[in-house]
Amino acid sequence: MTIGKPMTSLLQNLLPPVCTFRLDGTPMQLPLPQDFPTPLAYEIEDEYGRIITGQTAGSADFPLPRLSAGYHLLRFSAAEFQAETLLIVAPLQTYKASDTSPLTYAEPFNNFKSLRQNLSREPLDSLHITAPFPCAADLKSFYRQLFRQPQEKAKTEFEPEHALYLALRSQYPVNQDYNDWANNCFDYNKITSFKTKEFAKKSADKIAVAALALSEVDTCLREIAAFCRRHKGSVYVHSNLPLAAEYTDFIAWRDRKLLLAKNLALSDYPNYVPYSPEALAAARYEPFIRLLRQNMSHADVFCFDNPQSLAGQFCLDAPFEDKLLQYDLEALLAITAIESHRHRCRIAALQTGDLALQIKEQFASFGVEFILPE
Repeated sequence: MTIGKPMTSLLQNLLPPVCTFRLDGTPMQLPLPQDFPTPLAYEIEDEYGRIITGQTAGSADFPLPRLSAGYHLLRFSAAEFQAETLLIVAPLQTYKASDTSPLTYAEPFNNFKSLRQNLSREPLDSLHITAPFPCAADLKSFYRQLFRQPQEKAKTEFEPEHALYLALRSQYPVNQDYNDWANNCFDYNKITSFKTKEFAKKSADKIAVAALALSEVDTCLREIAAFCRRHKGSVYVHSNLPLAAEYTDFIAWRDRKLLLAKNLALSDYPNYVPYSPEALAAARYEPFIRLLRQNMSHADVFCFDNPQSLAGQFCLDAPFEDKLLQYDLEALLAITAIESHRHRCRIAALQTGDLALQIKEQFASFGVEFILPE
């Protein structure tokens, strides 16, 4: 099952791209639109390829079979009709560790130099880092180290996708005319495009080095996390804007079709462009799922430093009256609960003064723990 690629259908818009449920003991029912043709054959496929088949009874509400926590692709089909939606089935609450010690907050690090200095601190109670990590300066250092390796070794790690990573980090501009992805994004919007292949062919060794550098970064983070845990410390990974991307970052290129236009930057973060709520839902929240998986693999605690951004983000240039981009907080928290159990990672949110009571209650309903800034 592929989460990020919905089916193309003339009647696909009869169903939302994502439907969220919680395992609270009540039967799960999917309301069907009035003009939805019934009865219909259906199949439900989970992430492991297991399939449940059946037929709808023709009622307005479709009773779902018993499903486990996770992501399930529901397809309806008939002679001239097909539609599908992703069922997000979440546990009632996020993961709770046997260690119920209170969570703490500290200013997170975003580079290896500061991080290594902090590792020498005694006692090492906790380690706080930001997501995404590391910063551009760390990658430059890894590039310099890895360039000393024989080129033959580097070529064995060749990955075309990292051509754009290098270009967007401005380490090796494609040429003088294509330094800024935001102004020339259509030339590089696909890994298979001519410009991408041309750059990859000319810079194979550099791309291979980038792949090795990113692999080295991941290895270092795993070793640092293991070191911290051996010393009875917890690893906290902080995310400030999980639903936005910095213009110059690889994520901004990778997900550019899901982001708003460049001139629609966030009000308080002018270098960041937010995800379109509609496009993010149509992609079945795949970028958000990827963010959680990449960072929870290193974390004991994943912390939302700006929890209100999951419900909505202000964008002064947005073409509507209230200037607020609104996201499906229920779906985002359901995904967080699923991934927290899979990675055995506690979930926290920073309790800021401007956090709306309704948003706080929704976080609390999923068992998210709140921590106060120092």
